[in-house]
Amino acid sequence: MPLHFRSLKLTGKLPLIFFILIIACTPAAFAQFYKLKVSVPSVQSVAGQQNVAIPIFMSNYLDTVAAYELTFVTDQPDLIRFNSDYVDTSGTLTSGWQYVSVDTAYETGLEIRAMANMVYDPIVHGIGYPQTGQIPLVKILVDIESMPDSISSYFANIEIMANVYDFCFSDEEGQTIGLEHEFYYDTLWYNCNEWLDDTVCNDWEEVTGPPADTMVIDSLHPYLDTTQVGINNGSIQVVKNCMGSAGDADCSGSLNLLDAVSVISYLYKNGASPVCRADCNCDCVINILDISCLISYLYGVGSECNCCSCSEWDASCL
Repeated sequence: MPLHFRSLKLTGKLPLIFFILIIACTPAAFAQFYKLKVSVPSVQSVAGQQNVAIPIFMSNYLDTVAAYELTFVTDQPDLIRFNSDYVDTSGTLTSGWQYVSVDTAYETGLEIRAMANMVYDPIVHGIGYPQTGQIPLVKILVDIESMPDSISSYFANIEIMANVYDFCFSDEEGQTIGLEHEFYYDTLWYNCNEWLDDTVCNDWEEVTGPPADTMVIDSLHPYLDTTQVGINNGSIQVVKNCMGSAGDADCSGSLNLLDAVSVISYLYKNGASPVCRADCNCDCVINILDISCLISYLYGVGSECNCCSCSEWDASCL
C-alpha cells in the first residue's frame, strides 16, 4: 500500500506525541528529588487506646545516616499525648543503636535523639543507602484520651519541626545532611549576670543592645535546606471503639467487605490488629468465625448470622 505524504507527517510527530504522553502520565518521575525525606503516615486508632505506635519513615539515597534528632508536635495536645519515656525500635532502622534518648519538647511535644555508636564496642554501622521508606526509621508512641460523647471522630495532626535546632541527620563523618549556611552580619549583645572574677563570666544573658558587657559579630548562619531535605507531616484519626456494630473492624461506621479483609489480614497475613471491635459474633474472640459471620450477614451465604451490636458486645465481653 502506498505511503502518503500526510502519513509521513503524522509518523514524524509520533515520537513527540509519545514523549508528551509519558510526561503527562508519569508525574512522579519528575517530582522533587531529595537527598533525604522523613514522613509521618496518616493512621487511625480508637479513643482511650494507650501506646499507639506510629511508624516514622525515612528515604535516603546519598549518605549513610549515623545519628539523627527529630522533634514532633501536635495541634491536639489535650486529646493525644506523646510517650516521652521511650520509643519502639523493634523492627526499625534504629534497632540495635547504642544511644536512643526521648524527652519532652515544647511542653507537649516529643524529641528523639539517636546515635548508632557511642564510645564502646561493638561498632554499630549506620543506616546504609539507598533507603526507600519501606522500613520504619523508628516508631513513636502516643496515648489517646477518651472521646467526648458529642463527637464520633476527630483528626490530630502530627508535625515534624523543620529547623536546624529540632531536625538533624548526620553521616558517619559527623556532617549534617541538608544543612546549608547563609552569610550576613548580625551583632549580638550580652550582659554578664555573674562574674567569677574580673575576667571570667559564669552566666551570660543576651540583651537587645548597648549598654552591654560584650558583643559578638556573627556572620555565618545555618539553615535547613528544604530543597535537599523533604518532610511529610501526618495525622491520626481517632474514632470511638464501637460505632453501631461489633463487626465494623475498620471503624468506617458501616459493615462491608473491607471489614472482612481487615480481619483476614490480621489473622493470616501478619497485618495490624483491627482498629475497632472485630468480634462480629460476640464470642469475645477474633477468629475465622467472625469472618464467616460477617460474610453471612452481608451476602446471605452460609448459616444465618447477625453481627452483634456494641451494647451486646459490651454485655458479653467486657
